[in-house]
Parts: sequence; structure tokens; C-alpha cells
Amino acid sequence: MGLSNVYLYLGPTHSRRGIFTTDSSVNDGFSEANEHKLSARHPRSRPQLVDDPIVKEDTPSLAYPYAGRGNPFSSHKTRDHAKRKNVLFIMTDDLRPSLSIYDKPVITPGFERLAKGGVVFERNYNQDPICNPSRNSLLSGRRPDTTKVWLFEDTVASDYGNIFRYFKEEGGYKMLGTGKLWHWTSSFIEEFDNKYFPKSTSAWNDGTDENYQMMNASVQPDNNWPEERFWDYRIASEGISLMREAVNTKDGNPFFLGVGFHQPHRPWHMPQKYWDLYEDRYVPVTPHTTWPIDAPGVATGDINPVEIGMLPDSEKTYVADPTGRVPSDAIRENVRGYHASISFLDHQIQRLLDELERLDLVEDTIIVFCADHGMNIGDHGMWDKRTLFETNARVPLIIRDPDIPESFGMNASALVENVDIFPTMIEMAGLPDPAGRLFPPLEGKSLVPVLRDPANGHVKDFALTQIPRCCSQGCGNRPLKKVPWFAWEVCSGGNRDWNDLNERVYMGYSIRTDEWRYTAWVPFNASTHTPEWAQAWGGEELYDHRDPRCNEKGSFDSCETRNMAKDVSLQLVRKELYAKMRSIVDTYNYKQWELKSQHQSAKKVAEHRLRLQ
Repeated sequence: MGLSNVYLYLGPTHSRRGIFTTDSSVNDGFSEANEHKLSARHPRSRPQLVDDPIVKEDTPSLAYPYAGRGNPFSSHKTRDHAKRKNVLFIMTDDLRPSLSIYDKPVITPGFERLAKGGVVFERNYNQDPICNPSRNSLLSGRRPDTTKVWLFEDTVASDYGNIFRYFKEEGGYKMLGTGKLWHWTSSFIEEFDNKYFPKSTSAWNDGTDENYQMMNASVQPDNNWPEERFWDYRIASEGISLMREAVNTKDGNPFFLGVGFHQPHRPWHMPQKYWDLYEDRYVPVTPHTTWPIDAPGVATGDINPVEIGMLPDSEKTYVADPTGRVPSDAIRENVRGYHASISFLDHQIQRLLDELERLDLVEDTIIVFCADHGMNIGDHGMWDKRTLFETNARVPLIIRDPDIPESFGMNASALVENVDIFPTMIEMAGLPDPAGRLFPPLEGKSLVPVLRDPANGHVKDFALTQIPRCCSQGCGNRPLKKVPWFAWEVCSGGNRDWNDLNERVYMGYSIRTDEWRYTAWVPFNASTHTPEWAQAWGGEELYDHRDPRCNEKGSFDSCETRNMAKDVSLQLVRKELYAKMRSIVDTYNYKQWELKSQHQSAKKVAEHRLRLQ
């Protein structure tokens, strides 16, 4: 199916699913009159279809069709509740909520189609904004202080059990997978029945992938490669083949299909036509490109935008003085590349949904879409990832359970986390309660109560994200260096104890509540893997999220532009948030489970093997 069949809607023509329209009489979700809809505190069903007011008049209408409630697919098959549900688990890389379903000016009809048949979680957060630790946390259902994976350690938290193993051993699912799921692919092949994992992921990690080799120029629209040559297209094609294989097997067992995409991870290498989609569209410039007032140096990212090709070599002035504003044209090109790569990803989502519908599996399949972490595109003067700001911590999450039709087309503003996905999938699939089966126990909460009542349901009042910093000169509160990505050093990725570093290690813990973000950079004992609360901290941050303009169009960081941790009038708030965050960190620290798990996990593994014999 060509791109024109997906994105371009001419005149009154409707798509074959009847969920797209170009009715110009319908209000647009980006208008000033609808600005109140952008508040994440007000759950809502999605507005009716919109005409895009920012497309030039002489271009075809590119509608944002996320209207109303109902089935997003043409199938009207009745759900057979006696039949066990399949699972389609889709994961991608470096995606913040830059999707039209989050009121952002990005062309994503595939996500709109999926959202119309499920729940969009407006405030979902990852646990560590780097690929490897975030995926270990999400897939194992435990936080980084439990998995002991904080950076790029060449390990996975497989000893504790994970989503894939649980569905295989406890549910008897036919396990199929393709693409980037874990960060290190060699670690999880045994958990799947098929042995296909595209070379892209392993080649990506060793730097030999042809896409990866374009990394020094982040924006790479390509008019020479056929679309079938791009890895994400090939990953989707393999996912489609695996879906067909699962249906043809007819062994009575449900299937679990995991599909992991690379885009929108840099380089933003996509077919030219996706870049061209934004030729006549307004592409917003990152609104806040300077470092937050009074923020400590330890909070900065470590990515040099010139070295990674996100800014041209001519921008030496910015590299020397990041306190100045980044040229808008340079940012706009990167934002356009990011949006174009997301639209390319969206087309692959469309292809998977098309096949699910063609095989008549819609009403028998749970669908989960998630991402590992967000992205900076000049936000706060930062680029890429590895910070604890909203731009890196907040990620999209869409869940469809065919047994909960009242959730279709709804948004949920409850605070949730990636670590909640594992227990949610267990409950949706009707698998045995993991309590007493997994050690350490899962550290997330099932989101099924939110799925059943998106407007009012909630399971927690916080989200916690963390990341380590290694500093040779006590980098914390010293003045921000002229080059922020050298304010601290990257901790040794291959040594989880960091014993080769005779340096100060800080762990940044950031708690997001309904109204605040509070971050503490706490000395971290690299031998015992515990925070040392009584030692001198590297810095403290407090940001006020009570203003609804925090979610203004195109912005992710409007309420994180000034660190208010030293504001005299907010000291009670700061102390309460610190106490809450410390209680959470201490509760989930793996130390309390260490001795128990050594004998309990061995016992459970033996029991699993007996059941499989």
C-alpha cells in the first residue's frame, strides 16, 4: 500500500475503514478555542475529526482522524470469550509523545487508528532514559535499582523473569519476535520459538549497520533506496509473516508477537516521501532552547550536537556557548526529520494493523504500543537523551484489550509507568497471578483498573525515573561548563559496579507527581548499589507543573524552565516530595530481596522446568 493511500485524503472521500474525514466544519484540535483540551488533567474521549489549519491551502488536506469512540477496524466479529487472546506487542526507540493523538502536529493516522480502539495514556513515564536500562526495566517489570542495569551493561535482567518468558512458561504462548526488543538481541533469542532477529539490531550495536553508519548526519531523507530496503519496513514485513505463520499453525495455542522498531532513533533516515510530507506544513521550533534557570550542571545531557550531526559544523558558536539560543533553522530541520521518521514508523504500524484485520484477529488480540524513552531536540539546549526532564522521561503508551470495549477511543490522564506494562499484560491475558511466582516481585501495578475507567481510574500517584552520573571533579553544583555535555563523564558501561572509577557517582532520582517534578542527585555507592542520602548531594531540582500551559502545542518542557528548589515559599513542597521519593526508592531497592531471591528464584526455576516436562 503506497503512502498516498495512507496519508492523503482528497475531497469528501473516506478511507475504507470509514474513520477518516476532511469535513472542514469540524473543529481542529490545535485551535485556540480548543486549547483547554491540551490539559493532561482532564481525561476525555477524543474530539471529532479535524481539518489541519496549518497546511497551505493549495495542498491536500492531511486530517488528524482520531474521532469518537468505536472499533477502528472494519471487522465486526463478536469476541469469543472462551478463546484465549493473542498479544501484539509493539515497541520503538527514542519516541517522546510526538504523535497527533497527543495533540502534536505530526502525521500519524496509524496511531490514530490504534488509539480509536484502545486507551491513550497521556502521562506515562520510563524508568531510565537510555535504551538498555529502560528496556530491562520495562520487560522485567522491575526498577533499575533492582535489575542493576542503569546504563549499557552487556547483560539483561533475565534472571528475574520477564514478559516473554512468563507468557511462554505460564501461558503456553507461541512466542514470536522480530526487531529491537531487548537492547542486546543475543540475550533473548531463547525465549522465542522463531530464531529470526534481523541483523539490523546486532549490526546497530557493533556499528556495521548501513543505517547506523549515517549517524554523523542525523537527518537523512533518501530518494534512492526502495522503501523495502529500510530496516523498519523489513521488521514490519517479518512481523506480518510471523502473524500468518501463527495463524496457519492451528495448534490451539495463542501467539505472542513482539515487534521492535528502530525509528525515530537517530539517524532519521527515511524514504524521501515522508520528508516531503512536511514540505508545506508548519514545523514548530523547540520553544525553550536555553538551560533552565538555576539548574545544576549534573542535570545536563552528554550529547554534543555537532559531533552527532544534529547541528552543522558551522555552529561552533553554540558549542562554545550553549547559553545562547540555537539557530531556529537548525532546530527546525531536526524537528522535521524527527517528525518524518515518526510518520515512516506510523506507516509500519498501519501495515501491522492491516494484516491483523485481514487475518480476522482484531477481536482476539491484545495490542500494546510503548517506547523506551523520549528525546531532546534542542530542548533546554540539550540533544538526544540521558536527562531527567519531561522531554526524556515521558513516553507514549497505547493499550487495546478487546474485552474492555468501554475503553475504546478514550484518553487516561492517570500517572503510569513503563514498569506497569508487565503486570497489566498478565492480567489482560488471564495468566496466573505473579505473586509468589516471581522473585523479586514485580514492581509495577496493573493498569486494568484504568482501562476499565479511563476517566477516573488510577493506580498510583507518582512516576519515578532515574539515571547515574560519574563525575571526576564533583560535578554537581559547580557552575555549568561552557560545553554542557562535558559537565560530567559517562559511567563505564561495561562494568556495572563502576569499580574502575575513582570518582564520585551520583544517582539522579526524579519523581513526577500530578503537579510537580522533583529531582535529587544523590551520592551512590557503586559497591553496595545503594544511595547515600546523608552525603553531600550533587544538586536538587523542583519544577512546577500546575500550569496547564505545560502541555501547550508543540512543547514538552514549558514548566521545566526554572529550577525552584531554593524558592523559600516552596520548601514545604520540596521536603514533602523528597520524603515521598526517598520512601519509594528505599522500598524498591533490591537489597531487601537479595538473600530471599537467591534461594527462592532457584526453587521457582526448578518448578517451572518440572511443569514443562
